[in-house]
Amino acid sequence: MSDEDLFEDTDPDDWIEIGSFRVLKQPDWMTETDLQIMDALGRGLILSPKIIADNTDKSREAISRRLNTLQAASYVKKTGRGRYKITEEGMEFLEGRVLPENDDWSINPERNG
Repeated sequence: MSDEDLFEDTDPDDWIEIGSFRVLKQPDWMTETDLQIMDALGRGLILSPKIIADNTDKSREAISRRLNTLQAASYVKKTGRGRYKITEEGMEFLEGRVLPENDDWSINPERNG
């Protein structure tokens, strides 16, 4: 099954662009700041809140608060004092492997691998 077949039943309005990624719309709790953080970390870098803030229009404090939320959702992981990286779940979200299911978000097993 091709990638296109997996998503042929989705409405084009269900998709958004996050940097260079095209993904299904984010969960209701996810903010624009979260999307900016995910985009930065989705490049495979380990970054501090200050570095992320320096490259967005958000404050370090705002980035730190949202990193805690993303960490609780298992989309990012703290690797050391003030350093974060994206998790496998976070990359799956960015790569469009996350599909809405019963008003929740879960991994689409057909896209894994």
